[in-house]
Formats: sequence, structure tokens, C-alpha cells
Amino acid sequence: MDGCSPIWIILAVAILFVLTVIVYLYSSAVQSINENELEEIKEKNEKTYQKVDKIINDPARFINTVQEVSVLITLITGICIGFRIDKVLLRIGMAVLWVIILLVFGIIIPKKLGSRHSKGISLKLTNITYMMTVVLMPVTFCVSKIADMILKISGIDPNEPEENVTEEDIISVINEGHVQGVLLASEAEMINNIVEFGDKEAKDIMTHRTAMVCVDGEMLLCDAAEYILGLNNSRFPVYIENIDNIIGIVNFRDIMSEAQREVNDMKKISDIPGLVRKASFVPETKKINVLFKTMQSEKIHMAIVVDEYGQTSGIVAMEDILEEIVGNILDEYDEEDVNIVRREDGAYVVKGSTPLEEIEEKLHIKFDEDCETINGYLVSKFERILENDERPEIVIDNVKYKVLSVKNRMISVVLITLLDDE
Repeated sequence: MDGCSPIWIILAVAILFVLTVIVYLYSSAVQSINENELEEIKEKNEKTYQKVDKIINDPARFINTVQEVSVLITLITGICIGFRIDKVLLRIGMAVLWVIILLVFGIIIPKKLGSRHSKGISLKLTNITYMMTVVLMPVTFCVSKIADMILKISGIDPNEPEENVTEEDIISVINEGHVQGVLLASEAEMINNIVEFGDKEAKDIMTHRTAMVCVDGEMLLCDAAEYILGLNNSRFPVYIENIDNIIGIVNFRDIMSEAQREVNDMKKISDIPGLVRKASFVPETKKINVLFKTMQSEKIHMAIVVDEYGQTSGIVAMEDILEEIVGNILDEYDEEDVNIVRREDGAYVVKGSTPLEEIEEKLHIKFDEDCETINGYLVSKFERILENDERPEIVIDNVKYKVLSVKNRMISVVLITLLDDE
């Protein structure tokens, strides 16, 4: 080794250092490149685009190349320092200095430059980087096989697919981003809604049958027009005899336009051709992401939700699905529907139709029952259906529930009081 010319050593180290800069520049550029920049590269140079695409679609091989070049330069430099410098302290000092130079000028700065100028660097350095991956392919293959063999001896299957990122992982990152101030509360909520979008079913977001506003198909056109004028809805399910026999959907504009003609005023709306449109029926268990695509492709604005017995459970409008992502949508005619109101004494007046999830979020109460609304929860605790004149109360887990109003055997208003711990 003493006979080795220092010029050749310096030259070898310099070449490997330049290669390190190139691979880290390119690595950062490829990781930062977006679809629009890829399209621009494709327009300028088809061959370069194909190579970039191969590297992006086979990142493992490229990452191995980066690691191999880094190991080579570290190894060769270490050997050179060890053999060319006699004093131990000087060796240590030179090694530390070299590590700093390599980190700052060989890795950190190239990575930052690569992320800022991804398109230009991808165009200029693709050929040389691609050539390096090809040249080092035998080394990469051998090292990979040796690593696989060691893993197998250790009882680990190297071909076992890596664990995918779970929905909980994504939500955790989103919440952490909100806590750190990276995401606004509204942004974090919307992203959470998108992540959970595919988990919800039609029954989770539908307007329940007890809250549906429908039109009797036997109603005369003149009466129907007068009836819907006082409502804010734009579409109405049409039924014959009862809401379990829905025959279609009628549009507010269609009824008003037909009424202005003054030709069919005394006809039943179900007898007027083309007025009642065909209804779309979906099961309660239909996933809302699938339902959204169906309604979008078939231009459906409202769907009737039916249970396993074919009876009407409720309705889902396109607006209901969109609100699961962006939150409550109010137009100039809507009045904000507040489910929970806090009184001056600290108690809460809550609508019976309020979802337990909303109460848990706002009042920090945990419910042990598999119910959807506070009405269902209390009915399960009372173990009976209440009469309209009943006003019972119950204390559960240091929370007092007092029924304030019952309509049609459903709890419509309840007073919730959080009791102090004794």
C-alpha cells in the first residue's frame, strides 16, 4: 500500500465523491418530481422519461445503488486515511473532517438542490445515474441474495410483503399535524372525513323515515303545489297509501311549472305523465363511496334507502354524501340545525335524533350501547317505549338524563347534566 501513489488515491476518492453527489442529487430530484413535471420531461425527451419512469417504479434497485456508492466512498476513504497517516489522533481528526465534508457537501446540499430543481436535474443526470444502476446491478444482486440468505437463517421471510400503512396510521399522522400546527382544524377534519368515507354505509347518513318529507301520490296538483311552497326541500319522495310504497321522486320545479300551466290542477300528481320520476332504491348497507359513484354516474340526486324487509328506512341525497367530507352545507334558505344547546346552568338540551358520536365528541361522554341516537340509547336503558306524556329520568355513569319531550313514542328532547364526582 505504501507504493500506491497518493494521486491515484485522491483521484479515486474524488470520483466516488462526485458520484455520491450525483446519486443524492438525483435521488432527491426523483422523490420530489410530480406528475406535471414528468409530463414535461416526456414531451422534451421520451427516452429520458422512460428511464425516469423505470427508476420511479423500481425504487429498491436505485436505493441500493445510492447505498453502495456511499459505502464504497466511505470504505476507500477510511482505508486511505488509515494507511497514509501514521498518527492516531491525526487519523481521527481527518476521519471526522471527511465525514463532515461528505455529509454537508456530498449528501445534505445535493438533496436540497435536488428537491428544488427536480425537473432540470432529472433531465441532466438520468443517463449517468441509470448507467450506474446497470453497472452495479451484479453487485446489487449478490448483496441482495446474501442479505436474503441471512434473513432466512434468522427465521425471517425476505419475500414477505411489508405491512401496509393502516387507516389508523394515517389518522394519527393527520391529528399530529393538527396538533403541531401544520394543518388547520378544518383541514384536518376534512382529511379525516375522506379517510373514513369508505367505512360508512347509507344507513349512517340517511334522513330517517320519521324525518322524511314526502308527498302523497293521491294529492291533487293544486294542493301539492300549495303544500311544498312552505317547505325548503327541492325533491320529495312520492308514495301511495304509506311511505313503504314509494312510487318515485317529484321535483319542486316540476310541480310549480305544471301548476302554472293550470291544465292538470285537479289531477292527482301520480296520474300526470312525466311528473313523478323513477326512484332509485339502495340497501341500508350500501357503502357511501360506492353510492356516491353510482349517483354521480347515473345523475341521481336522491335515493330511497330500504331495509332487509324492503321497507323504507330513509332517504339519502347527494348533498348528504358531500357533507360527510366538507361538513354541513347551508344555503340561503336553510336554518342551521343545532342538536346540542348548552344552558346557563351547565346542562345540555339535546335533540333525541342527535347521533351518539356527536354527543361523545362535544360532551366527552362514552356510551356502552350499540345505538345510533340518544333516543335509541335511552330507550334501551328504560327497556320500554315511552308514552307522549312521560318524563322519566335516569343516571348512568355520573350523567343524568331527563326526558323533556316525547312525540310519536320517540324521545324528541332530553336534558343531559354532567354530575360532579363525589
